[in-house]
Amino acid sequence: MEATFKAPKKLVFNQDIHNNLNSFLDSLEIYLVATGLKDKDDETKVAILLNIAGEEAQKKFRTFNLTSEEKKNFDTVVAAFENYCKPLRNETYDRYKFFTRKQQEGETFDSFVTDIKDLANLCNFGTLQDSLIRDRIVSGILDASLQERLLQYPQLTLVKAEVLCRSSETSKKQARELHNEKEVDAVGESRYKNKNQVRNTVQEVKDYNCFKCGKRHGPRSCPAFGKKCSVCKSGVEESRDPNPSVNSLGNEELDEQTRPSDMLALQSALMQQTRMIQLLVNQQQELNKVLLKSMSHPSSTGASSSNPTTVVSTDKSGEAGSTGNGRIMMVGAGPAKGRPPNSAH
Repeated sequence: MEATFKAPKKLVFNQDIHNNLNSFLDSLEIYLVATGLKDKDDETKVAILLNIAGEEAQKKFRTFNLTSEEKKNFDTVVAAFENYCKPLRNETYDRYKFFTRKQQEGETFDSFVTDIKDLANLCNFGTLQDSLIRDRIVSGILDASLQERLLQYPQLTLVKAEVLCRSSETSKKQARELHNEKEVDAVGESRYKNKNQVRNTVQEVKDYNCFKCGKRHGPRSCPAFGKKCSVCKSGVEESRDPNPSVNSLGNEELDEQTRPSDMLALQSALMQQTRMIQLLVNQQQELNKVLLKSMSHPSSTGASSSNPTTVVSTDKSGEAGSTGNGRIMMVGAGPAKGRPPNSAH
């Protein structure tokens, strides 16, 4: 299978025609060698040049002051194009552009050094060209730390300056990539921790202090749910806890779904129980005050000293008239007249 080769792009006549022509002739030389047309006669190569260069180049060619024989000579035709495209250059201005060229933000070192070399070719520096390009590299790069490093070499050459600059650019790029990978890992780890934290927080939010059983647990897991209260005596079941201040639960297991009406009823019963206990305590305190006052100031009739006074006490269950052991406690100033003192039973 015969190999095919891509022909050069046509010659563009614009403000940068000089550089365009140089690029075109370089590409044409490569194409002629690759296709085996390099050894063709000059007339054939001139025809190939004009065909690839395009219609505008052909129009310029017809304006050249060449004889019929010169138009068939490949080197003569190339020289005519170079003379036409050669601009009238201002060496002072070209050198100004060279000495003011600096690396731009985001520009690679290779792009920067290629441009200053092209500018140097227009300045006629002669044997000083390499040393001046080296100086332009040192003074034109953006990296201040790299500039300081280059200035540490008293015998710095152009080749060494290029090597150091490329090496520094590559190492910094690799360091940024490593840093980005660490950031990605850190973000992934942080997200994993945040997920666990959110999961734990959600679990903590689910747990709450239950007014039924007095414990902390999640929803739908109350051990008191569905069991009958021994305090309000509504559907009383056997109570495990003798303390009426806390819900006492039986052993009967009911439905585990929470019903708001049951919760409100139980809460209302507990509030009623608390008010009842407080009322009894207040009554006992008032009665004790009256008793103490009567003992300190007995009446003239002696009724308070001859008649015992019954003091109502409440035990933990909140029932009146009990001392905790099922007996009524009698309090008085002394034995009644005509009766002997009570003997211990």
